[in-house]
Amino acid sequence: MSLVNVASSGGDQPKRVIENILGENQSIALIDTSVVRSTMDNFAVNEKILRKGELREKFQERISRMMQAENIEGLLIIDVYSKGRKLQVVVLGPEGQELKDIKRSIRGGKIGQDTGLDVLKDVFPALGPTVLDYRERVQATAPDPDPDPDPDPDPDPNPTPDAIVTEEKTKPKPPPGTFAKGGSVAAGVFLGQRSMEVTEVETTPPDAIKHRTPLVGIGVNIDAIALPIGDNKDSALTISGFFNYAPFKTEFKTQGGDGSTSSETFSSNFVNVGGALHYRRFFTASTIGGIYGGGEYISLRISSNPNYTGNIYGVGRAGAELGISFAPESYVIVHGGLLPVFKADNSAGALGESPTSLGYEAGGTVLFRLTDKVFARLGYRFEIVSPTFPEPGDTSKIDNAAESRDILHTGGLQIGFTI
Repeated sequence: MSLVNVASSGGDQPKRVIENILGENQSIALIDTSVVRSTMDNFAVNEKILRKGELREKFQERISRMMQAENIEGLLIIDVYSKGRKLQVVVLGPEGQELKDIKRSIRGGKIGQDTGLDVLKDVFPALGPTVLDYRERVQATAPDPDPDPDPDPDPDPNPTPDAIVTEEKTKPKPPPGTFAKGGSVAAGVFLGQRSMEVTEVETTPPDAIKHRTPLVGIGVNIDAIALPIGDNKDSALTISGFFNYAPFKTEFKTQGGDGSTSSETFSSNFVNVGGALHYRRFFTASTIGGIYGGGEYISLRISSNPNYTGNIYGVGRAGAELGISFAPESYVIVHGGLLPVFKADNSAGALGESPTSLGYEAGGTVLFRLTDKVFARLGYRFEIVSPTFPEPGDTSKIDNAAESRDILHTGGLQIGFTI
């Protein structure tokens, strides 16, 4: 057995009292709480999960694997709330299932020996039969042991604390980390920096078109676990999608023959939308890897003018990703990949057609769970595409073949909701 205090404040004194009572019984093997907490971290089980009934039910399989890893047949979750006036002891069985929710009124967040014994009188009638049934099922699937020279022909169906003994099990530990079907949507501020340059390579000095602008707008991300895979659900197919929009102004300056300078401002906007299908797998309870493939549409438009009216790109996406889960449903994940550019347009075709070229991307996401349903999402992405224009159009200000480079730094902070 083991005990875990999940109270936001207090709870240590009631835990010590109950622990001391159990420790006086030589038939009960207590697993040190520090060992249990370390194992909890390995299986992404935290106090928040243990404290709330709906989360205990949702992550029962994860809790079960954590308990089996330390051979724990009974886990008592201690909570003190209502300013120290309420004690709650939740009894979990050997498969992570809730067996009993015991509540007592106390004073000052403390209990005496009598209250501790009273709580345990409710613990063992619920825990004992469940442990015996679990042992019988484990034994039925285990290899036949050597005959017991002195078997107990009539085990007590309602054992006392003396009968609850933690014993070694031969059942192997299942693979850590699981996926469950579900989805989320997040929205918030979109930030970025765009820098583009087109250079005519056969002209000395080379003619060039340059455009640089900061981007501030809105961003939306949608994610869904579409298909958990395997008996342990340690891998899955997932879907991701994003949409970003940022309006801005573009100013072109013109120098007159008399040396004077005039300027004109044009309304502009940036849009990119895309998505990908991912295959992800937990290598450990806290480490995840995957590959992805998808596509993206990038559009930067400037109102009609004789200089430059923007770019449109149609690109594919393919790459790999690696992440670490630091709390339940909270993670850091980084990715990198290739961007095959199937379509590259500059100023509505003014530079002519561009053959397929290759770009690159890299980035990262930090997702932190705020509540059961709400999370914060911080993301960053770097993209670079370098299309060429071997045959400029008739209306182009550039007469020869040109090379271009377009760099995007994008990201933002969003608040999301689990669906």
